[in-house]
Amino acid sequence: MTDFISKDADVVRFNFRLINKEGFLSNDNAKLKDASFNITLNKVLLNQSENFYIEVEKYKIPGTYLPNQIFRIQQGIGQTNPNLGTYAITLRFAGVDYTVFLLLVPDDKTIPVPNAPSANNGLQAKSEYYFIFTYESFLKLLNTALATSFALIQAAGGLPGNVSSPPIFQYNKFGAIFSFMVQGSYIAAGVQLFFNANLYDLFTTFESFKVNDPLNISKNYEIIIRFQGDNIVPFTPIGGPINTVDWLKIIQVGSSIEFFDSASRIILETNLPAGNEYSSGNELKIPGPGLLVAETVLIDSIIQSIVRTGRGYITFFETSARINGLTGGSIQHISLNARWFDRKGEDYPIRIGPYQEIEVTIVFLRKNLKKNITIEDFINSDLAIVRV
Repeated sequence: MTDFISKDADVVRFNFRLINKEGFLSNDNAKLKDASFNITLNKVLLNQSENFYIEVEKYKIPGTYLPNQIFRIQQGIGQTNPNLGTYAITLRFAGVDYTVFLLLVPDDKTIPVPNAPSANNGLQAKSEYYFIFTYESFLKLLNTALATSFALIQAAGGLPGNVSSPPIFQYNKFGAIFSFMVQGSYIAAGVQLFFNANLYDLFTTFESFKVNDPLNISKNYEIIIRFQGDNIVPFTPIGGPINTVDWLKIIQVGSSIEFFDSASRIILETNLPAGNEYSSGNELKIPGPGLLVAETVLIDSIIQSIVRTGRGYITFFETSARINGLTGGSIQHISLNARWFDRKGEDYPIRIGPYQEIEVTIVFLRKNLKKNITIEDFINSDLAIVRV
């Protein structure tokens, strides 16, 4: 049922709520939905929209299908491998570097493999194939690269017998902290661990120092392996023999998950005739005929909340008025589309899983209420509500 308001109302709240009912209707393989609305009302909502401002007051969007990391691959017209990452590790032993780049094993095996840069003008293809949804998935790629580098050292011969395993990275989701296990014998044997800049940027809070090796441009930071007085721990690698050597646990001094290449912004767009933007009484110009009605920067606290609560909902409440003036005409058909942007500036649709929902509240405020618009105008005015 829909409740309509008088044309004389000063404030109108319009609440959208979309549920993915695939989970109720399908016995198997329920599909994802894009977070978009397309509604035609049986009566006109506003006759003279030019007399109103529009603002998104709040929304609730599921974070389940926002990736923790977008895997970046090497580019160039001669690059023929769509899985060859830009992230490199190096194990150095006896003056020799054994450098390995991470190779992607996708989280979603149903997505077709994109074209390599050699078939895409030298660029990485935009594809959800490159989405990584857990930090553990990324660490598997990192640990595989370390195992490959270690195997290269073994194949070259010369490792002491008490150096029998590569370093192994781990993630503690409760503290959002990365660590790695490494045999204490690495120190006496002189085995060193290096990251290139692209990988180091994800793990900046490990003790390290920057290096400049013109003979190996993929060796930019040495990750320090040292005895810290209390970091000897019992450890046996999964599937490996029981070790008789001491293992050291090297822990980050602080979380670095905010540096992962994940969603950075959420925007809401609408077909409504939005004009110039206002913020706390100040007019701000926006490109084009409007469209953008809400934009949220996903700050560290939001990202960490999603991760620590099992990828729950992102809930947004407007705290400083971001307002668009409407440019005229009646409003009866409303479309609304939610998308997110990565740090590269590429956009993707928000996905809603089975049983999940998205809810958005839009507020229309009559322009002649105040000359200078603030968020209090929306919160404290008399309400007229439309429910769909």
